Amino acid sequence: MIGALYEYIFRAESYYRDDARRMYVHIVDYVVKQKVTEFAAAEGVSEVPFLDCPEPQTMTSAWERT
Repeated sequence: MIGALYEYIFRAESYYRDDARRMYVHIVDYVVKQKVTEFAAAEGVSEVPFLDCPEPQTMTSAWERT
């Protein structure tokens, strides 16, 4: 209960937090795709299909509920 109250009062959503979250999701997505492509190329796979997530909020919404 104290954690939820702290989040509500002191850690309100801001443009900075949203921007930092989006940058983190973008960087992690980029690095993972590069490494998967690299590992697949080492095994002889030339093209790896990736699914796009149109909104980073969908990826981070589970973190906010915990």
